[in-house]
Amino acid sequence: MKRILVTGAGGSAGHNFINSLRLAYESFYVVGGDANRWHLELSNADYTYLIPPANEVAGYIEALNKIIKKEKIEFVHPQPDIEVAVISEKRDEIDALTYLPDKKTIRICQNKMKLNEVLKKNGVAVPASFLILKEKDLKKAVPHLLERFPEKVWLRAIKGAGARASLPVRKVSQAEMWINYWDNFKGIGYGDFMMSEYLPGGEFAFQSLW
Repeated sequence: MKRILVTGAGGSAGHNFINSLRLAYESFYVVGGDANRWHLELSNADYTYLIPPANEVAGYIEALNKIIKKEKIEFVHPQPDIEVAVISEKRDEIDALTYLPDKKTIRICQNKMKLNEVLKKNGVAVPASFLILKEKDLKKAVPHLLERFPEKVWLRAIKGAGARASLPVRKVSQAEMWINYWDNFKGIGYGDFMMSEYLPGGEFAFQSLW
């Protein structure tokens, strides 16, 4: 039986990934790891460990390797974005397979603005977008994007999952207040946001293997 470690096991995405493994034609022994002690009981892994936050890099990698050794783990699946980033950069220190794309690809995919630029360069249709470095960038981006779709435009953080720091706006003043709020309370400000044209219609999400 193959033995897999899933991080972020108590979150909804980790939970869904483990459910998908349970639907496979073969059985897996699944070990979970989660940095949130209140999520441990939500994990549907065979056994779940409390691990350090991924931003405590040295302790995080050490904890994973202890679990890998104890549970004879063959493959590590990092689910939360921050854990994907850390494990990608430190993959040579992980004592199990990860099957992650190369580091450059991970860095691009975890930055919405960079991904937008790469896709556009390679002929893939993407929403018109602006990196917001200063207040003057808002004054340029908002009217330009409203010409394309006059109802509203999207302001969002360039990094993070779950629509982090996203807000539809119609005015420059709304965007300024939103960025100032996140800067004051969460420490992300100008340089951490992008603005994109609003795409109407239904929303959907998907996962794929490459």
